[in-house]
Amino acid sequence: MAVSEVSWRRSTICTSNSSCVEVCLRNGRVVVRSTLSAQPELEFTPDEWNIFITDIKCGVYAGLI
Repeated sequence: MAVSEVSWRRSTICTSNSSCVEVCLRNGRVVVRSTLSAQPELEFTPDEWNIFITDIKCGVYAGLI
């Protein structure tokens, strides 16, 4: 499936000139990319994505930023 055929979503707090992350579903996988560059894309299974989001909410990656 071509990139133009999927519906990318981003946070509503992103502005048009800021660096944000976009997410879409493609072929049953969660695909993530930066708004600054369409490539590379990262792909996750739904289970991997749920674990990642749970870890973010629990502060697992707080020290990385």
